[in-house]
Amino acid sequence: MMARSKVKIAEEFSRPEAARLPEGMRKHPILFYAETNFSPPTDVWETREEIRVVMELAHVSPENLTVYYQDGFLYVNGMRPEPGVYALQEITRFYQKEIDYGEFRVKIKMNSRIDRNGIQAVYRQGMLMVQLPKITRQELPGTVKVAIRFEE
Repeated sequence: MMARSKVKIAEEFSRPEAARLPEGMRKHPILFYAETNFSPPTDVWETREEIRVVMELAHVSPENLTVYYQDGFLYVNGMRPEPGVYALQEITRFYQKEIDYGEFRVKIKMNSRIDRNGIQAVYRQGMLMVQLPKITRQELPGTVKVAIRFEE
């Protein structure tokens, strides 16, 4: 499954017709910036109607997570605390440590105009899902804080 997704992404960037379009009409890729060492695993994809972002954010509480949209960027900020089990033991050596903890700040540049007032975010079972509907007319610039619906 992952291999097919990577092939599709590579094909999208190498389409010959994209290079023939005038500069103002070329489709620009969505850009992902992680502003901290901790960058949660993230999937971003686009359909005709919307852009979707899914982040794996297990063990992040509502008070430690914010999502907002400003000037063509989706921002996701948060903090995942280290579990207390580390403090309960005297660890002499880690053999494997793949789970990141601490603060994270992710900034995703959209390649389409977004309906700022239609953005929805849901956090369910450790996954943050953000839906950004596209529009064809220009919206006024500004910042919109996105309410996150937390579900059990």
